[in-house]
Amino acid sequence: MRIGVDLMSVSRFARVAGHHRYRALVFTERELAEAGQLGSARYVERLAGRFCVKEATCKLLGRGFGQGLRWQDIEVCSDDWGAPSVALSGGALRLAGEAGVGEIAVTVTHQVDLVVAIAAAAESFAGDLGAASAQIMELLARHEERHGVRIPDSDFYQMTDLPGTGRAVARVASAGSEHARE
Repeated sequence: MRIGVDLMSVSRFARVAGHHRYRALVFTERELAEAGQLGSARYVERLAGRFCVKEATCKLLGRGFGQGLRWQDIEVCSDDWGAPSVALSGGALRLAGEAGVGEIAVTVTHQVDLVVAIAAAAESFAGDLGAASAQIMELLARHEERHGVRIPDSDFYQMTDLPGTGRAVARVASAGSEHARE
C-alpha cells in the first residue's frame, strides 16, 4: 500500500492561482475549466485543492516535481458527483508503472483556509507480488478454500514472484484431485 498526503493553505496558494503563467504551468486546460465552473468565489479554493492532490500523488509516487515528472503529468478532475480522480501521463505514468502502482484513489477536503488531500494506491502484481508474506498466505488460504485444493508446502517457496506463483497454482489445477488429497 502506498499513501501520500498534503496540506495547503488556500490563502497562501492564492498568488499562484492568480498568476496566469503559473496557472498554465501547473494546471491542464481541463482542470482550469472545471475550477472556473464554480465561480470566482471558489476558484482559488478549487485550484488549491487540485494542487494539494497533485502533491499527495507525487508523495505516493516517491518523487517531487522536477524529479522525473511535471505538474501537468497529474491531472485532477471530478466525476459527475464532484469526487476527484487523477489521470497520469508522462513521467508520472512512467513512475507509477515502475513502482507497480495501479489505480490511485484520491480524496480532498476543505475547511476554512485549509485543504487536505490524500492519495492511496495498492501496488499491483506486475513483476512481483508486492505484498507482505502474511498477505500472500491469506490469499493462498482463500484460494485453497474456494477451489477445494491444497498447494503443497514445497511450492510455497517457489512463489516468490508472479510467474512462480502462477506455476505453483497451475500445477495444483492440472493435478486436480491428487493435490486436493495431500
